[in-house]
Formats: sequence, C-alpha cells, structure tokens
Amino acid sequence: MRPLLLAKCAVYAALAIAPVVDDARAEYRLYDSGNDLFGLCTTSESDDVHYLKDSECRGYIVGVVDHLSMWRDTLDFPACGRAGITKGQMVAVVVKYMMDHPETRHEPANELVMKAFNVAFCPKE
Repeated sequence: MRPLLLAKCAVYAALAIAPVVDDARAEYRLYDSGNDLFGLCTTSESDDVHYLKDSECRGYIVGVVDHLSMWRDTLDFPACGRAGITKGQMVAVVVKYMMDHPETRHEPANELVMKAFNVAFCPKE
C-alpha cells in the first residue's frame, strides 16, 4: 500500500511543478506593475475601498523596502535610509517617483519601489 501512496505523491508533485517549470522558460511575468501600484496608492478617499487599497499600497512598499534593506545588509552595502522614515513617507517617495517618471509605470512595481527608495535615500556607490 505504501509504494502506491508514494507513486501517487510523485505524480501529484510532477503535475504541480509542471506549470512552474513552463513559467520559468516563459518571458518574465509581472505580479504587479507600477501602474497597478500607482492605482492602489492614489485612490480617492471617497472610494468605498480606499482604506483597503491604501493598506495594500503601504504593505507592498514596506515589504519591498524591508527586502531591499535585508539584501543590503546581507551583501555588506552601506546602510540605506535614515532613522525615522515613516511608512507614509515611503509611500509619498514612491508615488512622487512614479508621478515624475510616468514612462516607467509599466515596469515591475518592486523595481520602481527600489529605484524610488534608492534615489531618495541611498548613498551613491
């Protein structure tokens, strides 16, 4: 009975991995573009779901900045940012960057967040 269970698990695993392997060969696909993020971050307060979109915007940006900071520490790059930067300030920096560079909004959102943060807060290396 046990070999049959292992065989079934192997088949299910192969079926689960097949789309991932196929996607790895495909052109890079975006989870969110700058346009998606810009839309979340600039919703009107009169929008019924403004607070949900604003929370998603803030969470996305803070997550990318945390990821950037972790990699800077791991790779021994100089510290990036200053003490006291608020989440609202991070969002304002990213939105301003996207407003100043609308030609880049089709790019991956995570890359635009990193570019905005690097321009605003990181030392030139």
